[in-house]
Amino acid sequence: MNRKVRAIFLDFDGVLHKLSEAKMTPENVPLGNIFEYLSILSHELLPHRDIKIVVSSSWSTVFSLEELKGFLTPLSHMVIGTTKKFELERILQKLNGANYFAGNAHTCASLRNRFEVCNMYARQNSIDDWIMIDDMKQIVFGAESPTYDQQARVIFCDSELGLTTPGVIELLRRWLDDQITELPSRGI
Repeated sequence: MNRKVRAIFLDFDGVLHKLSEAKMTPENVPLGNIFEYLSILSHELLPHRDIKIVVSSSWSTVFSLEELKGFLTPLSHMVIGTTKKFELERILQKLNGANYFAGNAHTCASLRNRFEVCNMYARQNSIDDWIMIDDMKQIVFGAESPTYDQQARVIFCDSELGLTTPGVIELLRRWLDDQITELPSRGI
């Protein structure tokens, strides 16, 4: 019997720590009270050895996979990749391969859609069941209007409460325990 592959696409800022604590030095050394909610996530995920983590955070544009795993200790063994490559592929698809990147950060930002990036990763890596934990609808869905099914795959946190946002851990537990295959939409 084939066991289904389950994954969480994980943002960092506004999820594992307060968005206001997300600060780095010019040398990309994290400052502040970062990863203050990592112990909450560890407590929930460690009993579920079948769950994988894919980093969907913008941190993947600055840090290597090994560095990201180091930040996520004791969950590092669950981290299987990042969406960095897929985000670039999606932007290229939207631009039809045009070289729009030089000096046009606004265009690139308007094309962001973290949900589609995660969906591409899941399809190409045979992930059967997945959710996202994020804090920003405008980054998750970009300028597009999400369908109910898309919204149902995302657990939204308040940017300053992260994983301590009321109801977030309960939704995560229900998904982890395979009690639901889609999540009720949570708008913050």
